[in-house]
Amino acid sequence: MSTIDTELYWSLPSARQFAGDITRSIADCRIVAINLPALPVVGIFEVIKQSMRDAHVDAPVHINILPGMDIGGEIGAALGHGRMTGAMLAHLQLAYKACIVLVDKDPDARGAVESFVSDFAEAIGAADGNTCLIFTTSLERPEQPSLQRVGAVDGMQTITFDGGIKPDEMDAYVGIRMLGRNGPGSTRLLAAIISEFATFDVCFAEQLMLLDETALLNLVAELPRLSDKDGIRWCADGWRSGSYSLITKGTHALRLAFLAEHGAAAEKKMAKQVIARLYWRASLKSLTPWLEEHRAYVMSEFTPGLQVIASRNGGNIPAKINAKGKTFYLLVEEVEYNNIVGMVNCGELSPSTGIARSAFKVCCYAKKVRDEIAHLRPPSAKDILDLIREMDAFLNVPLSPAV
Repeated sequence: MSTIDTELYWSLPSARQFAGDITRSIADCRIVAINLPALPVVGIFEVIKQSMRDAHVDAPVHINILPGMDIGGEIGAALGHGRMTGAMLAHLQLAYKACIVLVDKDPDARGAVESFVSDFAEAIGAADGNTCLIFTTSLERPEQPSLQRVGAVDGMQTITFDGGIKPDEMDAYVGIRMLGRNGPGSTRLLAAIISEFATFDVCFAEQLMLLDETALLNLVAELPRLSDKDGIRWCADGWRSGSYSLITKGTHALRLAFLAEHGAAAEKKMAKQVIARLYWRASLKSLTPWLEEHRAYVMSEFTPGLQVIASRNGGNIPAKINAKGKTFYLLVEEVEYNNIVGMVNCGELSPSTGIARSAFKVCCYAKKVRDEIAHLRPPSAKDILDLIREMDAFLNVPLSPAV
């Protein structure tokens, strides 16, 4: 499993909100249930401890519960007392605020933890103790309304946290982690692909960062192999396994890859469409501003020729005729890559120099990529690479005389 940048991750708003929820819950309730996925995000228990310190808990006690362990005996020993039942702990009044964290390290230990918590819960209504009990659980589809992002009922607060982050946070995480690694060429497409396909999962983002440029550009074809590495995990839908995010309401790309290969007909169709949309979004987010940034420079190769055409048409460029027979007109500075392709193909412009022909190649490749994006389709990796190669070659040579 890839290691995440814990300091960066826990500085993001969604992660900070989880820590703040714990701090506020400890202040308001004596029982805090933390509902976590099967694979909690790295560093989560350190954050829980820090949240307790932020709530001015002087003596946090963290106990990993294993099958057969005497929970009451462990708590009593940690507090300097004899064995304590849940009810005894609820009534315990200490000179400081104590917080007990019970983490079941095995599913077989969960029943014992829940029994102890239930005993504690039944007693707190009539108890004047000052101990707080925190326990972790992992419920896929909680039936109680309280088991949502944050919910309080009968002195118990439940916080459900799947470790996911929002899209703008993923952009920030990937952007920082990939500082110094642009590409392909002068674009930031690789970072955009990772951000879109990682969606909410920083661990998957780190896994994708280990791939080379070719694999990332062909990530749609690469996803089945990545999904097969942990096929059992992705065969089931749910936030506990990481297939789904409660925060973003989105489905993991590897779950989609599994469905695209093994789902029913409708599931296959849906999964392939969503995967294609992820690649399209990455292309739109990265290539569209990149193309627009360089458009004026590429168009400058054709400016003299465009000005001649404009002089014959009242200062405007006839763009195209729509289905109703109406001609649209553009200013010289509004001419796009696809307009140049059309005018060269119909003989209105003639790129007569090497640099002009290079600029025309850029326009041809830009048209292919932009047409796909405009029709909500992901461009092919080959077309993208051809465009980037021609654009970067053009940007690295001086302007030529007029077309």
